[in-house]
Amino acid sequence: MIRKRQTISLILTLALLLTCWNIPIANTSAASKYSYAKLLQSSLYFYDGNMCGSDVSSKSAFAWRGNCHLGDRRVTINGKTVDVSGGFHDAGDHLKAGLQQAYSATMLGLAYMEYKTAFEDTKSTEHLKRITSHFCDYFERCTVLKSNGSVDFFVYQVSDGDEDHKKWEAPEKQNGTRHVYYTSSSNPATDEVSEAAAALAVQYINFKDTKALSYAKKLFSYAKGFSNKAVTKEGLYDSSTGGYLYDSQSWGDDYALAAALLYKATGESSYKKEFDKIKSASSGGYNIYSWLSWDNVSALAEYYGTGSADALKSCADNMKASDTGYSCLLAWGSARYNCNTQFLGMLYDKATKSSTYSKWATSQMNYILGNNSKNVCFVVGYNNNSAKYPHHRAASNSNNAGTTSANHHILLGALVGGPTDSSGTYSDSQSDYQCNEVALDYNAGLVFAAAGLYTLHKSDSSVPKTLMTKAETDKLNLRFTYTDGSNGGSSGGNDEPSSKVPALTLTNSGKKVKVKWTKVSGADTYIVERTVSGKNSFAEIGKTSGTNTFVDSKAKNGKAYQYRVTANKGTKKLSVSKPVKIVCLNSVGITSITNKAAKNVTLKWKKNTKAGGYQIQYSTNKNFSKSKTVKVSSKASAKKFTKMKKGKIYYVRIRAYKKSGGKVYYSNWVKKKIKVKK
Repeated sequence: MIRKRQTISLILTLALLLTCWNIPIANTSAASKYSYAKLLQSSLYFYDGNMCGSDVSSKSAFAWRGNCHLGDRRVTINGKTVDVSGGFHDAGDHLKAGLQQAYSATMLGLAYMEYKTAFEDTKSTEHLKRITSHFCDYFERCTVLKSNGSVDFFVYQVSDGDEDHKKWEAPEKQNGTRHVYYTSSSNPATDEVSEAAAALAVQYINFKDTKALSYAKKLFSYAKGFSNKAVTKEGLYDSSTGGYLYDSQSWGDDYALAAALLYKATGESSYKKEFDKIKSASSGGYNIYSWLSWDNVSALAEYYGTGSADALKSCADNMKASDTGYSCLLAWGSARYNCNTQFLGMLYDKATKSSTYSKWATSQMNYILGNNSKNVCFVVGYNNNSAKYPHHRAASNSNNAGTTSANHHILLGALVGGPTDSSGTYSDSQSDYQCNEVALDYNAGLVFAAAGLYTLHKSDSSVPKTLMTKAETDKLNLRFTYTDGSNGGSSGGNDEPSSKVPALTLTNSGKKVKVKWTKVSGADTYIVERTVSGKNSFAEIGKTSGTNTFVDSKAKNGKAYQYRVTANKGTKKLSVSKPVKIVCLNSVGITSITNKAAKNVTLKWKKNTKAGGYQIQYSTNKNFSKSKTVKVSSKASAKKFTKMKKGKIYYVRIRAYKKSGGKVYYSNWVKKKIKVKK
């Protein structure tokens, strides 16, 4: 994987526009061939292929992906041991680039915010939420806090070009320690920090994730606190190209977008003031005409900060290279810029209730899906004419970029770079990182555009609304699917994802462990098995008929277990889940909560002797938004809170935690409330 800077001089820009001006589009009446419902559904699967961390084997739909880069769980920074596992690999490589992850998470979140019904209709909401939650969990882990709860530093990148690009192998083989790059007083990385705050803010807007909002506020406050705001360059240099990977030229756009989304999330005027400062002075490279990509999001910041859609049109018009042929803005990643221009235009139409870009966007996407003179679809796995060999280490199933394996995997939904010139020059080659590059930011634009096009054509009977059929998903090596249209079905399907293999979720509940799994199509019974963690002696502990939950009431407090579930149809075994680990932790017994001294509240509880410590949150909101979090040692059985406001009702909750194998496990929350009378 080699990524070039996408900021180019005016002369080069004009030259590229001339060469990419007009790729012929074949048969413009072919719109009815393409289902944007299926496109939206399949485009999300790309992220399953790029998922990183210790829970990939349970979260990724692709059975050929497993847990990877476990060394990221324990890295030492400034004397602190930090867990930076999780997140997503950037492209066809395995480094975790902060700005690209944050940009992609933000775009996916905004796509859902703008076109929620499209995701609901295609039963893609759960898939989208799993992806954005995985992003946000990673950003939160990368935000290292001081004892007072403020940000100490933010880890914005794991690995780099020199370390990562010399290897072509599956990510599951890479579990050593990697280089990490983080903020400091001389490296504020305002672009990286701000865009992560934006992603977390939109996660709260969409799913009321209060933890995400809390971290969004912390990160924005951290970015705001630097007088030397700047883009980062540390960790971006790649000696193989002699240039910088993702060499952003602006931070004002990211900062302004974060401020605008935090204002939308909270209504707090301080965020609006920060947005206005950037906009009025065009600070930090803020420019609504700049091409929308990971490098500049000014047009979106302007739209969400002011409510005026004019910036969307200005940016889209500046990016639209052709009114009739294929819009090739840049030879590298042309399909990515094309999709970005599409969704900008459709967002403008939505905001202004117009149809300025509808026909243009439809024809452009149809070109990408195969309505072109070469009959090539640039979305992997979408149809029979799709690109087959993306530049992607994990999917290649080979040890060399130049070696195409007969057993390569289908990277469903991945948008490849696309044509490089006006004649449609394209090479479906695994080693061609210009034509067949895939990346997080490429697919973010594809998802946004697909959601917009589905919404645009929802009432158009000439445009199909079919989803992937079971016959199509059966050809893919999937653990589970989020929905399929069996019998050539339409957007609809089951409320829960249908699976080939049960995907487990384990939670502590009181003194029990709750086991939940995705249903397997055709299964009529499920067998639940358990073993002590570290041993491979699974024994049956329960059996259900059709239901996909089981409560283990015999698990022992403080003990680490692994569970697995077997799906059966009659006497036939259909599939067995991957084992999943949990430490059983009984809930904490609160003995009292009192207000005996002025402005003081004391919480007391019965010790859980197997706990490694306790986490306590308190808030004036029963949903624990704007909550404060503290941790206390396992030896404690009481905690006093000071400076509480008289007359206010406070909600307090506590849970035990214990670390095992580098991961922290929690009991369920136990909550009490108290009115401060003194």
